[in-house]
Order: sequence, then structure tokens, then C-alpha cells
Amino acid sequence: MQLVCSNCQRATENADQGNTAQCPHCGHFLSDTSKAADKLTIEKNPVSAGRNVHSEATGEWTPPLVSQSSGITKFPFQLGRYRLEKLIDEGGFGRVYLATDQELGREVALKVARPERVSNSNQIRQFLEEGRLASRLRHPGIVTIFDVGQLPGDRYFIAMEYIPGRSLAKVIAAERLSIEMSVNLLIKVAEAIHVAIRHDIVHRDLKPSNILLDGRGEPRVVDFGLAVIEEDQYSHQGEVAGTPAYMSPEQFRGDVQRLDARSDIWSLGVILYELLTGRRPFRGPMSLLREEVLNRDPKPPRQIDDTIPKQLEAICLKCLQRSPVDRYSTALDLADDLRAWSNTRSVDTSSNDRSSQIARLQPRRSIPAWIGISVLVAFAIALASYLPFGFQTPMNAVATFSQPKSPEDSQTKPAEQSVEIPKLPLPIDSRAKQGVWLPLLDNKPEELVWGGNGINSEWRYDNDKESISVTALDCLIASLGETNVQTFQLQVGISKTNLSGAAGLIWGYSPAQSSEVEINAQCQAIFLYCDKQVNPPMFQIRRSRFQFQPIPEIRRPSLRERGLLAVNVSEPTLGKTNMLEVQIESGYLTKVSWCGEELSGLIDSPDSGPYSMGAERGKFGVFHRFGTTRFVDARFKLVNP
Repeated sequence: MQLVCSNCQRATENADQGNTAQCPHCGHFLSDTSKAADKLTIEKNPVSAGRNVHSEATGEWTPPLVSQSSGITKFPFQLGRYRLEKLIDEGGFGRVYLATDQELGREVALKVARPERVSNSNQIRQFLEEGRLASRLRHPGIVTIFDVGQLPGDRYFIAMEYIPGRSLAKVIAAERLSIEMSVNLLIKVAEAIHVAIRHDIVHRDLKPSNILLDGRGEPRVVDFGLAVIEEDQYSHQGEVAGTPAYMSPEQFRGDVQRLDARSDIWSLGVILYELLTGRRPFRGPMSLLREEVLNRDPKPPRQIDDTIPKQLEAICLKCLQRSPVDRYSTALDLADDLRAWSNTRSVDTSSNDRSSQIARLQPRRSIPAWIGISVLVAFAIALASYLPFGFQTPMNAVATFSQPKSPEDSQTKPAEQSVEIPKLPLPIDSRAKQGVWLPLLDNKPEELVWGGNGINSEWRYDNDKESISVTALDCLIASLGETNVQTFQLQVGISKTNLSGAAGLIWGYSPAQSSEVEINAQCQAIFLYCDKQVNPPMFQIRRSRFQFQPIPEIRRPSLRERGLLAVNVSEPTLGKTNMLEVQIESGYLTKVSWCGEELSGLIDSPDSGPYSMGAERGKFGVFHRFGTTRFVDARFKLVNP
């Protein structure tokens, strides 16, 4: 396999060196063991061997050691007939670029597969099949596919229509759409999906991020990478694929041979629920999400927002019936019911003001009722005129009325009640004592870098247990403190519930600049790396330098990693706390300990010089990338220089 070094950008072959190697040109550490996939895909049947699958039920994917090794970072970049202008988006299977087709003179969105995702003929076939399936579909609500194939450098691509807009996921994150806008949008998406179903194609990954809105706000369905056609369904029997929060019960069970339009209708129901209420019907960590979808009914939308019309609630809940026979038979039936509801709306209903909708839903008073109220008001005015002057309210004053007291208010309270203001913890350097371990998880950590989307990723801090739990398909860096001293030790307990991904320590997180590429921060890292998908399984303690490159198109920075060193370790025990400890002395990493065993192969030597010189000061904390991790017993200690 050919690898491209992210340090010197020179290619090298890795045919006989196993899964890891060093660049023969500059000594940079390389890896070809990436299994990146931004969706949950679980293999249960060997018949579908060759697809990009994972054996962990939580759907995490393991990262490449050098995440930018196969990416294009300098623009414009010529790739065959396409001139790449900028990176639009990236996921586990590939990167999407805005490009110009110079033969036809038009802008396209060019999806280029990651080399590690198309390393054999089955994976190549699967990637190109995405474009071929979608190219069968002709509908204004589905992104048009122009071409698929291979470009110079063994780069496989799908060229598709470029939609200069936002995804529905970004719109939902930024604003709350009106009920009418939400319904009209879903009608169009359902009609587009009906066209796919008529071609015997089940999308399997309908979600807001796969619905693009063009400049006029019209929806376009994209990403048929997990789609299956009726004639191939039995070959994928037992395979679980999709994005967990939007997957139907039959998808979770791996009943691919039974998937039809009603599975995509479930996903449309989740999207409708999210549009109406502002949240998804099934939430929580992925370890519990499957149980929720299979066994729990969603909370009725009107319990969350009682301004949602009852008819819409019924339509939404029909989509979310656990048994497919109780859902709509076709996506067109769903669209028809939504359109029928929309047509019954009053012509004077505002599409942007929910408060006005609430007012119109209130029952109107009859004419006799208004006459009675008028008589009472007149009587009250007449009575007020006979009251003593001292009890009248001046016409230009504001009358005040005491509110009914709550049960708590009826109890006697002291006249003055002191409120204890919580004290902020002192800086680490002020709290720490020489030679004494200082706990770090007694206060909530600061989120430095977080790529989670709230669907497949989450991190939680437990103050009582002084722990951090992370389940993520992306990167988390949480700061536990900041130091200006040059000699200190860091320690953290790492517990894995599945052997995938990376977790460890970072230090020296500080602003940085580079003449090579725009970066806004940098840090050093020591972490456990797990990959059970390779043969033999790989478990290492790795040392890297991280840089963070701002990307305007997304809210989080892109992590650029330079792998420095790696040492193989034994397989960690699931659920057991493994202690990772480092010591920094004047810029040198002088000690690395894993489970009580010192790893001399990762430390700096006086001859080689420190890898971390100039980066020992700044924020420090924990690092997680992909998989599921629990951090406990995080501590800091000042050390005599």
C-alpha cells in the first residue's frame, strides 16, 4: 500500500512493514490502519464482506494516526479534468470539494474517497455504487449525479450537482422553523424519497445533514452511500447501518432483507418530530439508544409544545410506530396527509408567529358574554367613585396588585437571607503543592475542542464521581487546568468500554502560528490507541503533536496531527481503569508510565532534543477521539526541578 507522509508529502510503499511504518525520507511515523466511518455500520453476516463495517455496537470509528495524510490542503488543486477550489465537507468515507469541471465549464461538488476506504475491489465497488444508485434518480428534490470513476493518483470520485446552501441540520441548529415551513419542507422530501422507493432504493441514512437547502430554501436529498436496492437486500442480511438517532427498529435489528419504504418513513418521522419540537424523539448515549428505539414510545410532541396541532402530532406518531405495518405504506401517503393538513389551515394563519397561533386557538366569547363583562366593568367604575379619596388610584399612576402567594411564601421567612456565592477554584499553580497530587475533576472541565454533533457524540461530566464520560465519533479536548511552571506531572485513569479509538493526555495547549499553514492553536499529546479491526489487533501508546486549523465552513477546527513515536502495549481490560502518567521538565518529556510500567521509547533524549520544547506551558487536560472512554482520577503535581 502506498502512503503519503503528512510531514514531507512524499510517497512510500508499506508492503511488508505491517500496519505501522516510519517515513524513509524524514522519519515521520505513518499508519495505514484507519477504519474511519462517520455512520454506524455493524457486520453480522460474512456474506457482505468487503463493505466498510464495524463490530462495535456503538458505531465508533478508529482514526488514522495522520489524519491529513491523504487530504488536499492547498488550493486551487488540479485533479484530472477537475480544478478543486476549496474543501466543503469531510466525513469518514471521503472529502467533498467545490470544483470546476473544466471540460464542461460548470461547478460541481466532487466527493473523493479516502485512500484507506477504497483499499480493495469490494470497497471501490461500494463507493462507486453510491453514485450509480443515485444517478438513476431524476427528481428536483434529489441531488443530480454527473459522473463517477477514477482520477489520477488512484483517487475515486463522485461528481455531483453543487448546492450553494446549508444543510437542514445547520438550519435546525441556528433557528426554529415555523410549523408551516417545516410541513412544506417535509412534503417535498417525502416526495423525493418516494421516487427513490419506486426505483427499489432504500436510503437508510435520512437525516437533516443529508438534506441540503438551496438558495431558494428548496430541499435536496444527498448521500446514498448506505442505500440498498431490493435485489441485493438478502446479501446484506444482519448488517446494521445508518445514523443511530434516525434508524428504524428494523435497521437496529439488522433485518435488511425486510427494509422497504417504511424504514425511510421512520427516519422522516424523526425529522418531522425534530422540526416540530426542536429535539429528537430518542436521545441519550448510543449504548441506550437502541433499547429506546426498540422498546419505548416517543413522548407525544404536544407534551413538549402544546401549540403543535393535534393532526400533525398524529401524523408524526404514525411515522414512528415500532411495527412497520402501523406506519404509512409509502412516502407519498405521508406527503398527501401533510398536504391535506396544510390545505385546511386558515388563510389568515401566520407562518412565522407561533404566539399569534396560540391566540387564535383560544375560544371566542359570545356576544352575551361580552355584554355581561361590560356591565360588570361599569358597575366597578361606579363603585370606585363612591370610595374615600385616599383609596383611589390616580389616573396617571400604575396600579399594583399583590400576586397569590405560593405555599412556600406563606411560611415565615427571615427578613434578610444571606446567599453563599460559590468560590471559583484558584489557578492550578496557586493550588498545587510541591510533591502532592492535586485532584482536577472536582470542577467541570473547560471544553477546548469538541466536534460532537449531539446525535452520535456526547460528553458528560459527573461531579459526584469526578469523572468524564465520552462517546463520540469525533474529537474532544477538555481542559483540566493551566500552568506556567516548567516541571510538573500529569496523571489520568482511562477506562474503555470498547477497544477502539484514542484517549489520553494533552498539555501545552496554547495559541500558535505557522508559516506553512494557518493554525490557531497547538499542543502535545500522549494517548492510548486501540484498533481491533486489524490483524493482529493494535494497542499502542502514541505520542503526537497536534495543530488546529480553522475551517470557516464548520464550527470546529480541523485537527492536524503529526505522529512522533509509538510503543506497543498489551490489550487493555474492558471496564478497568488504566493509569497514564507523564512528567514534563523544562520542555522535555522525561517520563511516560502506562499501568505502572515506564515506556522509555517515548521520552526525549538529550541527543535528539525535546519534541515539546516551547509547548510545555499552557492548558492541559484529556483527549478523546472516537470510541467510548471514561476518565477518572485526573491529577496534577508540581515537581522539584
